[in-house]
Parts: sequence; C-alpha cells; structure tokens
Amino acid sequence: MKYKAIYWFILSPFIKSYLNIHFSKSQTKEFTKKAKSFYKDLLAKADDIGEKNPMASNLYFALLLFSFFLPNKANISLDMFKDLMNYYFISQATVTSCFNLQKSWASIVFLFE
Repeated sequence: MKYKAIYWFILSPFIKSYLNIHFSKSQTKEFTKKAKSFYKDLLAKADDIGEKNPMASNLYFALLLFSFFLPNKANISLDMFKDLMNYYFISQATVTSCFNLQKSWASIVFLFE
C-alpha cells in the first residue's frame, strides 16, 4: 500500500499522548521514530486493496496502531497495548468522525446538526 501522511499526522498524536502518560518524552520520541519507519515497512508489505476501497482507512489505522506496538514490544506490554487501543479509539473518535479520509483531500464533514 502507498504511504499517506494524512493518517500518520491525524492519528499518531493520540498514540503519543497516551505514551507520554506512561513514558518519558524521550522514550516516546524514540518509540515514535521506530514506529514511523516500521509503519512504512508494514505498508510496503501489505497487499494493496485499492484507494477507493472503504476498508482502506481501517487497514491504515490498524497498521498505524501495530507500528507502535511491534517494534517496542520490550517496553509496551500486551495489557498496555489493549489500554492504548481503548484510549486511542475514545480519543480519536470525535476527531476522525469529522473527516472523510477516503477523499484525496481529506474533506471535513460537519456532522453537527
């Protein structure tokens, strides 16, 4: 799959905020550096399901989450990863529900009526 920076820039701050709670800023920076390169590797290995596929954003999100966990297994336990996923989905739900990431320009969709 092709690397799209929009997913990294929108979603990684939520993961970093969780990591900052449990680790020092220098450790979080190190985890993030490893995660970004691992994320690009995971995308390169993943089968391309098509840009217009509605499940593509789910795959990008999942690979982003695992890119923080897999290269940092020694420091992030499975229980901590589960807690990270809960924190991530609760935090990002309000932000990503306002974005249509299937559009190439990531249009903002206002859902407030």
